Amino acid sequence: LKNILKKDIKYTTILSIDLGLEFSLILPDSLEYSMIVKEYEENGLFLTAANALYQKYIDSNAALEVNISAKTRNYLEEKFKDIEGHETPSKNNEQLIIEIMPLFEKAALEVSYLMNDSYSRFKRRNVFHELMTATSNADEDCSCSCICF
Repeated sequence: LKNILKKDIKYTTILSIDLGLEFSLILPDSLEYSMIVKEYEENGLFLTAANALYQKYIDSNAALEVNISAKTRNYLEEKFKDIEGHETPSKNNEQLIIEIMPLFEKAALEVSYLMNDSYSRFKRRNVFHELMTATSNADEDCSCSCICF
């Protein structure tokens, strides 16, 4: 969602300069955006997209709940409870972005730290070295540009 917001110069200023939200995750160009982001691109309703992301990944009942600190989860929960029930929120997209995106950024950083920690531990295991050897051998036998297993 943040990458789509940054395509609009007024949001780039808010996100990067005003809020200093610099975390980025570089994904392959071939990877499609989620339906939540696609819907935001169509309707421009930040709150709808942010709430959908919250319900999908952060809410304590979310099917795809991510592992973040209780403190961050509670801040997000309170923010969405404050907004909930307002069909037409009194705040515009810019105000909502200023309030919500730093919390999403904190959650993304926490998930990133946990993933990096897990990857560091995985790299020390024999199975990682076996996989790298197998991949290297498969790459030598393969003329395509994919990762072969």
